[in-house]
Amino acid sequence: MFEKLENIYELRMLVAMKQLLGISLNSKEEKRLSSLKKLLTMKVPRFDENDTKTALETPLFTQYTTAGGFGSGLIRNLSGGGMAILTYDPPPLGQRLIVHVTEQRHGIEYIFPCFVLSRVLKGNTSISVAFEGTPSQVRVGGQGSGVWQKDGGNEGSSEQPSRKSKSA
Repeated sequence: MFEKLENIYELRMLVAMKQLLGISLNSKEEKRLSSLKKLLTMKVPRFDENDTKTALETPLFTQYTTAGGFGSGLIRNLSGGGMAILTYDPPPLGQRLIVHVTEQRHGIEYIFPCFVLSRVLKGNTSISVAFEGTPSQVRVGGQGSGVWQKDGGNEGSSEQPSRKSKSA
């Protein structure tokens, strides 16, 4: 799962740099963008699709924010163009969302701006969301290094923090 999320994040960053931010990609970035587009289908999947390129073996928990609210669901299909989310209360068509997906094993949260492209209101209620904008990622809850640092975070310093001893 980590590799797929990383690839989608990288693809969306390159697309945002080129199309939204007007940043020219170098030849290495252009080649990478092209290979990612071949690897990841760009169509936005629906909840009920069984495409082996988009369907997840294990659904992935997600949370999202909307204008004036929050929601959660399970990502069932994921592509370079968007994702399909099983959710109890589907937001309206066109609604912009910020989708948060945490990859627990590596402790990385991916944040994708999206909009609701389609929704299902009967049976298994779900939404298909298309990516838009610039994604971001943050490290969350990872394992500590076991190294103590002085207040102020002098990372290059070889000084060990002082430990208070108990007085008898």
